[in-house]
Amino acid sequence: MKVKIKRSDTSGQVKIPSSKSHTIRAIYLASLAKGHSRIKEALISSDTRSAIEVCRSFGATIRSRENTIEIDGLEGHPGIPDDVIDVGNSGTSLRIGLSTAALINGYTVFTGDEQIKNRTLQPLMTALNNLGAQVFSIKDNGKAPVIVKGVAKGGVTELEAISSQYLSSLLINAPLFQNDTEIRLTLLNERPYVDMTLNWLDKQNIKYENDNYKTFHIKGGQAYQAFDQSIPGDFSSASFFLGLGALSDNEVILENLDMNDTQGDKLVIEYLKQMGASVSWDEDRLIIKGGKLKGARIDMNNTPDALPIMAVVACFA
Repeated sequence: MKVKIKRSDTSGQVKIPSSKSHTIRAIYLASLAKGHSRIKEALISSDTRSAIEVCRSFGATIRSRENTIEIDGLEGHPGIPDDVIDVGNSGTSLRIGLSTAALINGYTVFTGDEQIKNRTLQPLMTALNNLGAQVFSIKDNGKAPVIVKGVAKGGVTELEAISSQYLSSLLINAPLFQNDTEIRLTLLNERPYVDMTLNWLDKQNIKYENDNYKTFHIKGGQAYQAFDQSIPGDFSSASFFLGLGALSDNEVILENLDMNDTQGDKLVIEYLKQMGASVSWDEDRLIIKGGKLKGARIDMNNTPDALPIMAVVACFA
């Protein structure tokens, strides 16, 4: 069989789906809050369904209809799950869930698919153990399946945040610990995702101190309140259409993006502008058009999800 591929004459517009990262954070916060929350324009995907099932396992009442999720929260007191929690392929759901399980005076067992079982949890496990929980992996390899027994009460710990999800997990749950928590970072990758988490904490008026992303001090004994909020568009998903526009001689228009949002992958716009793409805004629409692209030196530590599409675009620069 012979396949012939040629460059297409791409143009048009697309509505970008809502942010997975924002949706998962909203599900956890609403589940830990007091009262009834409504998450509008949520992304319904396999990963967000995993987050829903984790929080249901902890006892939250969750109803999902089209792109709206309604949650009756647990007032900061998750319950012991009836069964093993399978997060599927959702690393974010697993990592945030570990710290939530550390709030429970009982045992929680997490597992996932083969990819999840090959992703390390050790830095987060060590931090939770330092804060009073008992966390260990069944195979003693720092990976799922993992067992968590609370109760984490707070204190001081170092954290090697190879993944920003380790820090986000602690930031979301530490306000509910009995005592204050101090997290001393020895490494932090993917900082924009931490900013996203902090933005949610700010909306909840959570008290914390951030010493230049070196040390975080989170006051214990706090509480989350119910909320009604829409989820913004996902810049990670948008990056593929941005790349497509950069490779086209015509305009590609992206809708449902908020440039004031904290998502790190909006940096892709700056990457592509640096390479020679034309980018403009028309009210709430982003318009991108390619041209003669040139090579650039780009540090993608903060935007790892955008690496595949940027590698493709770089082939044409």
